Amino acid sequence: MRRRPVLAAALATAVAFGPWSHAAPTPQVTDPAGDANFLNGQGIVKPPSNDNPTPVGSQAYADVVSVLWEKAGRNVRVTATFSAPPAPPAGTRLVYRMLGTTPTCDFVGVVWYSSKSSDPAIPKAAVRDYCTGATVLTEVPEPKIDGANLIWTVPLSKFPKQAVGKTLTDLRVEIREMQDFGMPVNGAYGYAYGVIEQAVSTGTFNLK
Repeated sequence: MRRRPVLAAALATAVAFGPWSHAAPTPQVTDPAGDANFLNGQGIVKPPSNDNPTPVGSQAYADVVSVLWEKAGRNVRVTATFSAPPAPPAGTRLVYRMLGTTPTCDFVGVVWYSSKSSDPAIPKAAVRDYCTGATVLTEVPEPKIDGANLIWTVPLSKFPKQAVGKTLTDLRVEIREMQDFGMPVNGAYGYAYGVIEQAVSTGTFNLK
């Protein structure tokens, strides 16, 4: 009978520190809250900076605070967390880009358009890469909105072969407003303009 408290304490210690106890993964990209205000990456702020919180003007639905890249079986999961749910108001169109670089690709990553482009060649969600001398969009399932999180779950097979097995470096975020003409004008249906939010890092992720 006297040994039971000792046994209970030992079991409690094993539960707390056993091999199945894991800390939460650390996001590769972090960014201050309150800086989705069209100042970042515009050349407006001197010296140049991507971290310029303002007391007013920040758009919480585009205000990224962290991005986590991780493997999920044969999928790549990218979780971007914002100051508020990533749901722009009616009439506002954004493109959310989570990108990295490899030795053979200027950029590769995942994107999501908050509203479907009138250009039939542009999917609402895609792997976006520049590995072959041109920008390529490969359609993927739309990311899930879970509270303030935007979560892509993308089969590894959807990423370009030039990037698979390589390490993505300089993980970063770019969120732009979109202008959609609703019809082709000089061969274009619209364009991405002002950078509402931008975050950079030295974070890496092995794409394998």
